[in-house]
Amino acid sequence: MGRDRFGNVVFVLTSSLFGVPPKGFSAYVSAKYYLLGLMRSFVSEYSHLGVTFNAVSPSMIDTGFLEKFPDITVEISAKHSPLKRNLKPEDIVVSIQYLLSDSASSLNGVNIPITGGASIH
Repeated sequence: MGRDRFGNVVFVLTSSLFGVPPKGFSAYVSAKYYLLGLMRSFVSEYSHLGVTFNAVSPSMIDTGFLEKFPDITVEISAKHSPLKRNLKPEDIVVSIQYLLSDSASSLNGVNIPITGGASIH
């Protein structure tokens, strides 16, 4: 990408990066903070080559990943969402597509929370 002086990279993080993360997720959230730092470092190191680096930070997404959690955890997440459901992959794809498009060329180092309207602190 640097050689072509063009490219867009999108990291998929977590809404747990905003505010106090849930109990029991320290390894997961730490890994996501590492990726956030990596993304920001790439912005400062490679933006001059015409490459953009952004991220999306969704709340729980209804994928196979949720099978690792107790049913009650998934149900409580959905209940507390303003949407009254967990996110679907298609809820996230639109933002990722935008960040990968030419229309987002002025965005760099942005982390977009995708929470269905849930408050982020």
